[in-house]
Amino acid sequence: MGKENRLVILGDSGFIGSRLKSRLEREKIKFQSAGRSTTNEFFIDLEDPKLENLETLSEGDAFIFLAAISSPETCGKDYDDAYRVNVLSTCKIIRFLLEKKVSVLFASSDVVYGATTRPVDELSSVNPEFEYAEMKTMVEREFELEPNFFVMRLSYVWSIDDKFTRFVISSARNQTPIEIFHPFVRSVISLNDVLDFLLIFVENAGAMPPIVNLAGPEFISRKDLILELSKYIALEYRVIAPDEEFLLYRPREVLMRSKYLSTVLGRQPVDVPSEIKSYFGPD
Repeated sequence: MGKENRLVILGDSGFIGSRLKSRLEREKIKFQSAGRSTTNEFFIDLEDPKLENLETLSEGDAFIFLAAISSPETCGKDYDDAYRVNVLSTCKIIRFLLEKKVSVLFASSDVVYGATTRPVDELSSVNPEFEYAEMKTMVEREFELEPNFFVMRLSYVWSIDDKFTRFVISSARNQTPIEIFHPFVRSVISLNDVLDFLLIFVENAGAMPPIVNLAGPEFISRKDLILELSKYIALEYRVIAPDEEFLLYRPREVLMRSKYLSTVLGRQPVDVPSEIKSYFGPD
């Protein structure tokens, strides 16, 4: 982005958005936030977005769209409400921004591919099988021909303080036995790689491929993560099959690869076992 262009983040209070804010502050990159809080520079309520609040944005500005109803269960059980937010309001905002020639990066998901039996990449067909995946696919398709619309398809994003890992560490600290679903497999990617990708978008959105899968180099199950973490912390766990309710709303396995991520990053993405080891140290 040029010196006078603005960067706006919608969803700055979420897991990725809050870490992105911290990273931008460390890098001394100026940004503004959009959302329902009184601290947001742009007030945007996805239940009823007022587009006039974004009127001052213009060509050359960048908008990172991280906000959504992301619970697969909520999307399945409260479909109409989730559809209004994840599709109708989301498309309304993105369309408005694109008409103003703002570059938009939309956070999609690996679940657009559905359950996979072999690796898929950006050139593979999508096959959304669940409501949340359908909603993400609808937004992707609505703007797929727009030159200023970019998509990042996120797999499970790992960090030492992601929800699952915090639960595991807390259980170990409290000596509480836990149950782990297996098989449940994703192309787990490090949060640091996601943040690096986002900063590259901020600096040079125009050089991005229109769709990039944010996938780590390995297909990792929750059991694999537990085995890695148990090298450094004492865990008591039992492996069980995912229950029927869990699999009503999400694929058992998504084997997502990326043809472009390493080129965008200028390096290979980090493998998560190495990331875990670097956090806990060799001892």
